[in-house]
Amino acid sequence: MGISAADTGNAWSDEEILSFSAQVDPQALLAYRDAVGRRTREITQAFTPADMKRKILPEDTARIQSEGGVTAHPDSIWLLDFWGKKDVAGLLLMPATRHQTLHLNDCVKWGAGS
Repeated sequence: MGISAADTGNAWSDEEILSFSAQVDPQALLAYRDAVGRRTREITQAFTPADMKRKILPEDTARIQSEGGVTAHPDSIWLLDFWGKKDVAGLLLMPATRHQTLHLNDCVKWGAGS
């Protein structure tokens, strides 16, 4: 995708987010999004209702941290606690049902500044 970032970007400044947006290859980003969607569907098709109700385990969040998905910055690390309070269904539904609304004001702000 033309990027070096591996974390969620939660602790990034406005300037860092705009820099990321300028350097990311949009076609590669869309291809990545499609690949993640396909793989997610493959994995979740075999889930049972019990799988969907499974709580996120400490070893799950520890793996996210060890692989660099979050940083030690307070604006990033809190996600581990947040995700750790969810079940699988909650994590799967969040991006599709409500996550984007958290970022709409910033998108409007950054778009107006362009």
